[in-house]
Amino acid sequence: MTSVSLLTGSVMVKRIVPMGQTSLPVIPVLIDGQFQCSSGHCIQEHFRCDGERNCHDLSDELDCPPRYPGDRYCCEEKFQCDNHLCVEMRDLCDGSNDCYDNSDERESLCSNYTCNTLRRFQCNNHKCIPLYQKCDGIDNCGDGSDENNMTICSHRPRPCIFNEFRCANQKCIGSNKICDHADDCGDSSDELGCHTASNCTVGGCEQTCTDLKDGGYVCHSIRGFRISPNNPKICNDIDECAKFTHNCSQLCTNLNGTHACSCREGFVAEINGVCRLEQGAITLIYSDSPEIRAFNLTSHTAKYVIKGDNIESLDYEPVSGIVYWTDSYGKTIKRSYLPGSPERANVTMGYAQNLDIESRAKPTGMAVDWAGLNLYWSETDRTGNKPRGSILVSTLDGRYRHSIITTGLEVPTSVVVDPDHGYMFWIDIGSIPKIETSWMDGSKRRILVSDAISQPTGLSIDFAMEHTIYWVDVKLNTIEMMREDGTRRTLVAYGNYLKHPLSLDVFESSIYWVTRDRGDLQYGQVWKRSSCEAAWRICQSIQY
Repeated sequence: MTSVSLLTGSVMVKRIVPMGQTSLPVIPVLIDGQFQCSSGHCIQEHFRCDGERNCHDLSDELDCPPRYPGDRYCCEEKFQCDNHLCVEMRDLCDGSNDCYDNSDERESLCSNYTCNTLRRFQCNNHKCIPLYQKCDGIDNCGDGSDENNMTICSHRPRPCIFNEFRCANQKCIGSNKICDHADDCGDSSDELGCHTASNCTVGGCEQTCTDLKDGGYVCHSIRGFRISPNNPKICNDIDECAKFTHNCSQLCTNLNGTHACSCREGFVAEINGVCRLEQGAITLIYSDSPEIRAFNLTSHTAKYVIKGDNIESLDYEPVSGIVYWTDSYGKTIKRSYLPGSPERANVTMGYAQNLDIESRAKPTGMAVDWAGLNLYWSETDRTGNKPRGSILVSTLDGRYRHSIITTGLEVPTSVVVDPDHGYMFWIDIGSIPKIETSWMDGSKRRILVSDAISQPTGLSIDFAMEHTIYWVDVKLNTIEMMREDGTRRTLVAYGNYLKHPLSLDVFESSIYWVTRDRGDLQYGQVWKRSSCEAAWRICQSIQY
């Protein structure tokens, strides 16, 4: 994974009391040991000229001396961009501008580049795309070579037009050939459910019926039902709640032919059905590398609340009001009371306490178990020839640290826990990207998602909506969701307007995320979770 994609940090939404009446201006102030980017942002001085994009405008990598033999700015295992950034070799010629100057995608490089054909498809224009994007109906190559119906996609059935019927074997036949006593499909699916005798008047269909031109009839179901596979005259109810096709923001109750939405305690339903917090303020806690900030969504005020170093992930323990975060430069974990929490309403700045769990491995994702009062985190050790990842747990004060996942893990980027159900989830973007789960002690481990993902970087759990799992893929520009068992995977949003999301959190009907390219804080309203096209209002940047 490119170091750029992990830099911007984390975002989480927590319900806490109002942050006080005083709002500090969010103006970067340069202090000793810091470097000020051309954009005005401040970073720690030791991040300058490290081959990574720490300033969003790349000004921290300008006028830097070579760092490796042969006047190289990057090690041999990485590709050196024209602007001296360093990216992984697997990111070359994949259609994504990982260098930010497009030098990893320039024609002179990609015209002779050979893809790893075990994991990628080589387009005619030499672009490399994931294998799962071949023959998916989308021109991912840009030259159509991944969608050639005459060669590699000849097995793919063509779409049926409006007056055609799709057979069970995907063949298309004319609608006038349904129930004509002939096996036009080749699998008899055009003759199943047909009643060739009598008509709708005496047919006995439970709901609706259509007479056939040449005699006979076909039974149909109304919305919310489907024809029974055992009796073509009977209609069975569709459980929208179980099939994840409802539009509830929290609780869903199946009814005969429909469903009903309701809210959990502490929330009230608006006219549009969205559950809103009944009382209290909502504060968004997030980081932009050096600082942890709080944005009050109720009063639309922002604060610097905790000064850090290089913050990659964070989480919040609501009872004590303490924020925990990983410091990737110091390779440790720190914590601080959150200013404005219930017992510290008048405090304006927090101070970091080091938990003294330094390691040669770099900590990445982190999660707080608020029920067992334990701390979970992932880390990556790059001291060897191949990165080695692990997941560890300790008490909230850093004691009794031990590893619970140590094998089959390369580059973990995010970890979340569900204390209510006893599950842990994490992302690995190593040689085979995947999302995994296990019990919170590391046992009963299994893979949930391993296909159609490229570089997932952030996980979140919507506890109010039946513990739904959300994740972002920074490379594919997507936000997806699924149940905790990996079923009902649904594409929530995709496209360039997401601006390469890095991390996310979910609250009420909104999803909040931090972007990779500029570190913007964005949000979108989820109105209909089962339909990508209807899912989002216009995404907006939160101004702070």
